[in-house]
Amino acid sequence: MPEDPKVKVISGEDLAELKNTKVPNLSEKMVEALERLFPNRCPKLDLTDREVWFKAGQASVAEFLRAEYKRQLEEHEV
Repeated sequence: MPEDPKVKVISGEDLAELKNTKVPNLSEKMVEALERLFPNRCPKLDLTDREVWFKAGQASVAEFLRAEYKRQLEEHEV
């Protein structure tokens, strides 16, 4: 199967750099809006596999930002 030119393979070095990336301060309104726009729910049966994975990726980003928002709140409480 040929490689998709739109997909970037992340190396171990790139991944280590990504883990050290600081996320700007998030607002609850922003996170809530993203969760409404990209909900984590069962896919419709008429979606292609590719569409299912795309929507799962969107929901995953919203979930990541919710976790990051909670972490930021805890960090400011200390």
